[in-house]
Amino acid sequence: MAVEAIAKAIGLRPVGYRAPSWSINTTIPWAFETLAELDFEYNSSIFPIKHDIYGVSEGLRQLFKMNLDNGRSLYEIPASTYRVFGRNIPIAGGGFLRYAPYWYSNRMINRLNQQRQPAVVYIHPWEADPKPPRVEGLSFFQRYRSYGSTSIMYHKLERLVSDFSFTTMSDYVRHQKKRRIGFR
Repeated sequence: MAVEAIAKAIGLRPVGYRAPSWSINTTIPWAFETLAELDFEYNSSIFPIKHDIYGVSEGLRQLFKMNLDNGRSLYEIPASTYRVFGRNIPIAGGGFLRYAPYWYSNRMINRLNQQRQPAVVYIHPWEADPKPPRVEGLSFFQRYRSYGSTSIMYHKLERLVSDFSFTTMSDYVRHQKKRRIGFR
Protein backbone atom coordinates (compact mmCIF):
# COMPACT_ATOMS: atom_id res chain seq x y z
CA MET A 1 0.00 0.00 0.00
CA ALA A 2 1.19 3.54 -0.76
CA VAL A 3 0.91 4.72 2.86
CA GLU A 4 3.35 2.05 4.04
CA ALA A 5 5.73 2.76 1.15
CA ILE A 6 5.82 6.46 2.06
CA ALA A 7 6.31 5.64 5.75
CA LYS A 8 9.18 3.29 4.90
CA ALA A 9 10.82 5.83 2.58
CA ILE A 10 10.69 8.85 4.92
CA GLY A 11 10.43 7.26 8.37
CA LEU A 12 7.05 8.88 9.11
CA ARG A 13 3.52 7.77 8.42
CA PRO A 14 1.53 10.39 6.48
CA VAL A 15 -1.34 11.88 8.48
CA GLY A 16 -2.79 14.06 5.72
CA TYR A 17 -4.01 13.61 2.19
CA ARG A 18 -4.63 15.83 -0.83
CA ALA A 19 -6.34 14.25 -3.83
CA PRO A 20 -4.86 14.75 -7.30
CA SER A 21 -6.72 17.46 -9.22
CA TRP A 22 -8.95 18.06 -6.19
CA SER A 23 -10.81 14.90 -7.26
CA ILE A 24 -12.46 14.18 -3.90
CA ASN A 25 -15.63 16.12 -3.31
CA THR A 26 -19.06 15.87 -1.71
CA THR A 27 -20.37 13.55 -4.46
CA ILE A 28 -18.16 10.69 -3.22
CA PRO A 29 -18.52 10.56 0.58
CA TRP A 30 -17.05 7.05 0.69
CA ALA A 31 -13.64 8.58 -0.14
CA PHE A 32 -13.63 10.57 3.10
CA GLU A 33 -14.65 7.45 5.02
CA THR A 34 -11.82 5.48 3.42
CA LEU A 35 -9.28 8.15 4.37
CA ALA A 36 -10.53 8.06 7.98
CA GLU A 37 -10.35 4.25 8.02
CA LEU A 38 -6.73 4.55 6.85
CA ASP A 39 -6.13 6.73 9.94
CA PHE A 40 -5.56 9.97 8.10
CA GLU A 41 -6.06 12.87 10.49
CA TYR A 42 -6.90 15.46 7.84
CA ASN A 43 -7.69 15.87 4.18
CA SER A 44 -7.09 18.91 2.00
CA SER A 45 -8.92 17.96 -1.19
CA ILE A 46 -11.85 20.36 -1.24
CA PHE A 47 -11.37 23.54 -3.22
CA PRO A 48 -14.33 25.85 -2.50
CA ILE A 49 -14.46 27.40 -5.99
CA LYS A 50 -16.26 26.97 -9.29
CA HIS A 51 -13.75 25.69 -11.84
CA ASP A 52 -14.03 23.94 -15.18
CA ILE A 53 -12.62 20.62 -13.92
CA TYR A 54 -12.94 20.64 -10.11
CA GLY A 55 -14.25 22.49 -7.11
CA VAL A 56 -17.04 22.56 -4.54
CA SER A 57 -18.30 26.12 -4.96
CA GLU A 58 -20.55 25.88 -1.89
CA GLY A 59 -17.79 24.33 0.25
CA LEU A 60 -16.68 25.78 3.55
CA ARG A 61 -13.63 28.04 3.40
CA GLN A 62 -12.04 27.17 6.76
CA LEU A 63 -11.00 24.09 8.71
CA PHE A 64 -13.92 21.88 9.68
CA LYS A 65 -14.43 18.47 11.20
CA MET A 66 -16.41 15.87 9.27
CA ASN A 67 -18.29 13.33 11.37
CA LEU A 68 -18.65 10.45 8.95
CA ASP A 69 -21.30 7.75 8.58
CA ASN A 70 -18.75 5.07 9.50
CA GLY A 71 -18.44 6.61 12.99
CA ARG A 72 -15.05 8.14 12.33
CA SER A 73 -14.08 11.75 11.80
CA LEU A 74 -11.73 13.61 9.49
CA TYR A 75 -10.66 17.23 9.43
CA GLU A 76 -10.90 19.06 6.13
CA ILE A 77 -8.51 21.92 5.37
CA PRO A 78 -9.87 23.51 2.19
CA ALA A 79 -7.64 25.33 -0.28
CA SER A 80 -7.54 29.06 0.44
CA THR A 81 -9.93 31.46 -1.18
CA TYR A 82 -11.02 35.01 -0.59
CA ARG A 83 -14.66 36.03 -0.92
CA VAL A 84 -15.22 38.83 -3.46
CA PHE A 85 -18.65 39.91 -4.76
CA GLY A 86 -20.24 36.69 -3.49
CA ARG A 87 -17.67 34.39 -5.16
CA ASN A 88 -14.70 32.51 -3.79
CA ILE A 89 -11.49 33.56 -5.52
CA PRO A 90 -8.48 31.19 -5.25
CA ILE A 91 -5.38 32.86 -3.90
CA ALA A 92 -2.48 30.82 -2.60
CA GLY A 93 -1.44 27.89 -4.70
CA GLY A 94 -0.70 26.27 -8.01
CA GLY A 95 -1.42 28.30 -11.12
CA PHE A 96 -3.36 30.82 -9.04
CA LEU A 97 -0.17 31.68 -7.16
CA ARG A 98 2.06 31.42 -10.25
CA TYR A 99 0.03 33.78 -12.42
CA ALA A 100 -1.01 36.37 -9.83
CA PRO A 101 1.35 39.28 -9.25
CA TYR A 102 3.11 38.95 -5.91
CA TRP A 103 1.51 42.09 -4.49
CA TYR A 104 -1.92 40.50 -5.03
CA SER A 105 -1.00 37.21 -3.33
CA ASN A 106 0.57 39.11 -0.44
CA ARG A 107 -2.50 41.32 -0.02
CA MET A 108 -4.99 38.43 -0.15
CA ILE A 109 -3.01 36.32 2.32
CA ASN A 110 -2.80 39.31 4.67
CA ARG A 111 -6.57 39.80 4.38
CA LEU A 112 -7.17 36.15 5.28
CA ASN A 113 -4.80 36.47 8.22
CA GLN A 114 -6.64 39.60 9.41
CA GLN A 115 -9.78 37.42 9.51
CA ARG A 116 -7.80 34.97 11.66
CA GLN A 117 -7.61 32.45 8.84
CA PRO A 118 -4.36 30.90 7.68
CA ALA A 119 -3.58 30.62 3.99
CA VAL A 120 -3.07 27.14 2.63
CA VAL A 121 -0.13 27.62 0.27
CA TYR A 122 0.54 24.68 -2.03
CA ILE A 123 2.72 24.11 -5.04
CA HIS A 124 3.31 21.29 -7.46
CA PRO A 125 6.96 20.13 -7.55
CA TRP A 126 7.57 21.31 -11.12
CA GLU A 127 6.35 24.81 -10.29
CA ALA A 128 9.55 25.61 -8.36
CA ASP A 129 11.71 24.57 -11.33
CA PRO A 130 12.33 27.46 -13.76
CA LYS A 131 12.70 24.95 -16.62
CA PRO A 132 10.56 21.93 -15.73
CA PRO A 133 10.63 18.82 -17.93
CA ARG A 134 7.84 18.99 -20.49
CA VAL A 135 5.12 16.41 -21.02
CA GLU A 136 4.60 15.68 -24.71
CA GLY A 137 1.22 15.90 -26.41
CA LEU A 138 -0.34 18.70 -24.36
CA SER A 139 -2.52 21.29 -26.05
CA PHE A 140 -1.53 24.96 -25.94
CA PHE A 141 -4.01 25.55 -23.11
CA GLN A 142 -2.72 22.56 -21.12
CA ARG A 143 0.90 23.73 -21.54
CA TYR A 144 -0.04 27.26 -20.48
CA ARG A 145 -1.98 26.00 -17.47
CA SER A 146 0.86 23.69 -16.40
CA TYR A 147 4.04 25.61 -17.16
CA GLY A 148 3.22 29.32 -17.39
CA SER A 149 5.15 31.55 -14.97
CA THR A 150 7.26 28.69 -13.58
CA SER A 151 10.31 30.84 -14.35
CA ILE A 152 9.34 33.28 -11.56
CA MET A 153 7.70 30.96 -9.04
CA TYR A 154 10.88 30.32 -7.06
CA HIS A 155 11.24 34.06 -6.42
CA LYS A 156 7.61 34.31 -5.28
CA LEU A 157 8.20 31.44 -2.85
CA GLU A 158 11.30 33.15 -1.45
CA ARG A 159 9.27 36.30 -0.81
CA LEU A 160 6.40 34.37 0.79
CA VAL A 161 8.79 32.61 3.15
CA SER A 162 10.36 35.92 4.17
CA ASP A 163 7.04 37.82 4.47
CA PHE A 164 4.93 35.23 6.36
CA SER A 165 5.20 32.59 9.08
CA PHE A 166 4.45 29.01 8.16
CA THR A 167 3.59 25.79 9.94
CA THR A 168 2.70 22.28 8.89
CA MET A 169 -0.89 21.27 8.30
CA SER A 170 -0.68 18.58 10.96
CA ASP A 171 0.57 21.09 13.56
CA TYR A 172 -2.22 23.47 12.55
CA VAL A 173 -4.87 20.75 13.04
CA ARG A 174 -3.40 19.76 16.40
CA HIS A 175 -3.44 23.40 17.53
CA GLN A 176 -7.06 23.85 16.42
CA LYS A 177 -8.12 20.69 18.28
CA LYS A 178 -6.76 22.24 21.49
CA ARG A 179 -8.60 25.55 21.09
CA ARG A 180 -11.23 26.20 23.70
CA ILE A 181 -14.62 27.32 22.63
CA GLY A 182 -17.14 29.20 24.72
CA PHE A 183 -16.19 31.10 27.86
CA ARG A 184 -12.56 31.83 28.65
